[in-house]
Amino acid sequence: GEIIDAPTAERYGLVSEVVAADGLMDRVGALAAKIAGNPPLAVRHIKEGLRRGVGQPASALPELATYVGNGLARLFASHDHAEAAAAFMAKRAPVFTGE
Repeated sequence: GEIIDAPTAERYGLVSEVVAADGLMDRVGALAAKIAGNPPLAVRHIKEGLRRGVGQPASALPELATYVGNGLARLFASHDHAEAAAAFMAKRAPVFTGE
């Protein structure tokens, strides 16, 4: 197959960001911190959804959509969702507990 260089991959939207090799670990750390600052239940659900979807044919999309929908219903009923809404209204940073 054809190899696509990083700038071309970014231009085509295949990757969201390209960084220089010497700045990679700093960027990885910043991105990991941003992800870790999100509600743990939601991050866990997204990661599981990605795992379920990798390598699946298009025919698996309805099952994946059901998984996502059921998860959203649980997430909207969580303490972390209520905390996110309260923090937004109070214009403060949320404190997530994973509950």
